[in-house]
Amino acid sequence: MTTGTSYYCVARYVPDPVRDEGINFGVFAFGTSGGGEDTVKFLSISNWARLRKFGGENIDFLKEFSESAKRMRADEIRHMAEKWRNSIQLSEPRAATLPPDDLLPAIVKRFLVDIGPAELGYRRKEDIVRVVRRDIGEALLTQIGSYARAYLKTSHEIQGKRGKHTFDLGVGNGRPYFLAQAISFEISDRRQIGKQVDATAWAVEDIAPKENGPPVGVVILPPKSADDGEQRELHQNAIAIFTDLGAQVVKEDSIREWAGRMVSEHVPAA
Repeated sequence: MTTGTSYYCVARYVPDPVRDEGINFGVFAFGTSGGGEDTVKFLSISNWARLRKFGGENIDFLKEFSESAKRMRADEIRHMAEKWRNSIQLSEPRAATLPPDDLLPAIVKRFLVDIGPAELGYRRKEDIVRVVRRDIGEALLTQIGSYARAYLKTSHEIQGKRGKHTFDLGVGNGRPYFLAQAISFEISDRRQIGKQVDATAWAVEDIAPKENGPPVGVVILPPKSADDGEQRELHQNAIAIFTDLGAQVVKEDSIREWAGRMVSEHVPAA
């Protein structure tokens, strides 16, 4: 392997190798540092239901492979890509210009799809947090390169005027540049939604974005059914509350634009 060059390949689940029909379940990004040391990154899907249904068999071996893949060497990956032709297959490694840390998010977006929310029939808070994290991460990569990972924090705790609060995502370096919180009105549990709205409102008010506190974006998924009047009322009330408190209410189709703007305006370039 040429020093400084990165590669990627895709792990596929092929339950019947004769038919050669498969589903991507993981991606590798790997390369060598200037000192000749291997850097290997692997990420798998988080929801395995689609693969279990696709193969009609126990897929624990896929999960075990995904755990061991995080400790593999580059030569092992190349060997598997060349030799393995059974239920787990790796695509031929392809060269890329980005280092492995920066390459991984790009290939995850291209090759991996989590089907969990669609199978559930609704999306949860954590489903939208993953989307927001991805879009903020991509914007940070453009702005500050390899420092992006250190700047983007999950379950970020921050001190307000009267107490500590944990936001789904925070971007900062010594001090918070901006924060993000997610709420899904697609779920049917109104009590749970109410608790999330109240907790978010209290946190936003206490860190005071209106009074030079860090900016806050609240990403909200609206109710799935236009006929659910009570859910729609809760949704509209939440938007009004967050807006009045100085938070930016972000719609799903505006997440990428919002993430790019927040990074551009609040994160110093590397």
